[in-house]
Amino acid sequence: MKDLSQYHGVSRDPRYNTYRVNLWVDNKLLAIGSFKDPQIAGQAYDRAALFYLQDPNLNFPQLIKQYIKDPYNPEQARGHGKSRYTGVSWVRRGNKWQAKIRVGLRIIHIGYYKTEQEAAIARDQRALELLGPTCKLNFPGNV
Repeated sequence: MKDLSQYHGVSRDPRYNTYRVNLWVDNKLLAIGSFKDPQIAGQAYDRAALFYLQDPNLNFPQLIKQYIKDPYNPEQARGHGKSRYTGVSWVRRGNKWQAKIRVGLRIIHIGYYKTEQEAAIARDQRALELLGPTCKLNFPGNV
């Protein structure tokens, strides 16, 4: 169960002791990310709201100049443990990046890697072996 936060678009997730940021855009719920600090989560909401909405209700309107200077970029946005690559996630316990792939109903563990890119490349190689050349790759043409 999620608790409400004092900031618009931010809810507290007591299971992980984090603050999740969500934004409704065109009747779809966008998960912006998960943050440890509620103020940072509120600012993340503001940046995303300025990017997606016409006239957003901001948590920190006094920071609008900073938001314009450093706008929200959906390509770079990600929360804790998330990767910009398909099939890659951060494992806090081992301080490494983990690569996995789903084949049908099975999830196949590929391995742990020092860098996010190494894990993404390993996932691409395994995806080609298991799913063939039409599968979605993180680095098309590089494997």
